[in-house]
Amino acid sequence: MPHLSSDWKNLSTRLPGVDLIRFMSILLVMGHHYLLVKGGNFGFQPYSGWFLRFVFKNGPYGVTCFFVVSGFLITRILSGKAGERRENQVRNFYVMRFARIFPLLAVVVAVGWTLTCFSGWFSPKGIEVCLGNGQILRDGKFWISLGTFTTNWYQIFNPQNQIGLYWTIFWSLAIEEQFYLFYPLLWRGLGQRARVLVFLSGVVVLGILVRGWMFIQGPDHLGWSLLSSFAVFDQIAMGSLAFYLLEPLELQSCRFRLLPGFVLALGLAIFLISYENTNYFRMSDRILGPTLVALGTALMIQGGILQQGFQSRFWMILSFPGKLSYGCYLLHVAILLVLWNMSDHIGSGAGFLLFMTVVFILAYGSYRYYETVVNRSIRKLFGVSRSCSL
Repeated sequence: MPHLSSDWKNLSTRLPGVDLIRFMSILLVMGHHYLLVKGGNFGFQPYSGWFLRFVFKNGPYGVTCFFVVSGFLITRILSGKAGERRENQVRNFYVMRFARIFPLLAVVVAVGWTLTCFSGWFSPKGIEVCLGNGQILRDGKFWISLGTFTTNWYQIFNPQNQIGLYWTIFWSLAIEEQFYLFYPLLWRGLGQRARVLVFLSGVVVLGILVRGWMFIQGPDHLGWSLLSSFAVFDQIAMGSLAFYLLEPLELQSCRFRLLPGFVLALGLAIFLISYENTNYFRMSDRILGPTLVALGTALMIQGGILQQGFQSRFWMILSFPGKLSYGCYLLHVAILLVLWNMSDHIGSGAGFLLFMTVVFILAYGSYRYYETVVNRSIRKLFGVSRSCSL
C-alpha cells in the first residue's frame, strides 16, 4: 500500500507537477503572442509550421492554467502550518503575496515607461504593437488602474485606447489581486471547510453564468467575457477547490493505486479536448471552455502531485523553468520589442527560438539575483518564514 505523501502541504516542498504546468502555461502564452504579432510565418513548412499553429492557436488558455495554479498555491499558503491561527495565516499570505509580486512588477512598469519615452530607438511597427500609440503616458486613468490593479476594467471601458501588448497583459495580474483582496478575509470569516467549499463552488457557477449572459448580450460584450473579474474568478476558484479536494483524493489513492494516474490522464484528456475543440475568443465557446480547461488543469495538478515519480531528479530539472513563469510573463513583451528587427532578418523560426531563449535567460537572472533576494528580505522584515517556496 502506498504511503501518504502529505508533504505537498509543506510550503517549503517543491511541487514539480505544478511547475510543469506553469512551464506549459508560459510557453502557450509566449508562443501565442509571437504568432499574433509576427504573423505566424515560421519557415518550418509544411509540418512544423502547422504543429506550432496547432499548439499556440489557443495560447491564452495558458493564462487560465496560471489562474488555476495560482488558486491552488494561494490556498496552500493560507492553510499554512497546522495549528497556526487563521489571523496569522492571512497576515503571512498578504506579506508573501506582496514580496512575490511587487519587486519585479515595479521594475517592469519602470522599464515600460522608459521604453515608451525612448520609442524612437525601436521598430515603429514593434512600438505600435507592443507599446501602443504612447498616449498612456498622459492618461491618468490608466496609471490609476495600474496602481489599483483594475487594468482589466480600464480595458473594458476604454477599448478605443491602443495601450499595446506590454500593458495589456496586466489584466490577468489585476484579476488575481482583486480575488486575493477579499478571498483570504472570506476564508478566515467562513471558518469551516464545508463553507469555503460551498463559496468556491458558487464562484465557479457564477463564472459560467456571467459568460453565458455575455453571450446572450452579443459580440459587443466580448471584452466583458474575456476581461471582467466575475467572468474569470471561477478559474482561480477551481485551483482552490483542487487543493481542498486533494487530501480526500490522496486517501483514496491508498486503496486504489492506479487512481493518481487515472486522475492525471483524465485531466490531460479534458484539457486537450477542450483546447483543441474550442476557440478562446468565440463567445459561445467561452461559456464552458475556460471552466473545462481549468478543470483539466486542476485534475492534472492533483494527479501530478500524487504521482511519486514526479519527485525524481529528472522531473525536478525539467520543471524548473516553471519557477520562472512570472518573470517570463512580465518580461517577454519587452524582449519581443527589442528583438523585433533581428527576428525579421534571421527568419521567424530562428527568431522564435531566440525569443524564447532570451526570455528564459533574463527571467532566470531576475529570479536568481533579484526576485529571490528581495522576496526573502521582505519576508524577513515581517517575520515570515524564509523556507517558503517561491
